[in-house]
Amino acid sequence: MTLGADEVDLLRRSFQAATRDMPDLVDLFYRRLFQIAPETRLLYRGDMALQGEKLKSTLGMMIAQIQDLAMLHPMLADLARRHVGYGVVPRHCALVGEALLWAVRRTLGDGFDDRIEGVWRAAYQGIAEAMIAAAHDGQASRVA
Repeated sequence: MTLGADEVDLLRRSFQAATRDMPDLVDLFYRRLFQIAPETRLLYRGDMALQGEKLKSTLGMMIAQIQDLAMLHPMLADLARRHVGYGVVPRHCALVGEALLWAVRRTLGDGFDDRIEGVWRAAYQGIAEAMIAAAHDGQASRVA
């Protein structure tokens, strides 16, 4: 995945706009994820408010370094291995991506357009593929 400087800037600006009211984005994300993949609810055993803060922090770190996926690789590999331990399987990645895009779209409202959607999809695709590869010994698979 390679995003140009203008795409990275657009991704970062849209993330900042979406996180101005972070509880809405987080609530929307988890609500949608649990609707489309009810089995994932069982993977979250802790405090959901704390989980939401972790999600915000992790997304922020990823987006801050998105222009250099190689630099992100150690963090993504660690995150992937931990998630495998929680019971996450590769097919969940596409569902998480769908829920995230849905939540960003709802949070940004009229500020969400085709270009923003394309940038978010490309960024998520690259991150998810890197995580799947790291979790499964380098065997990358495309996220549907």
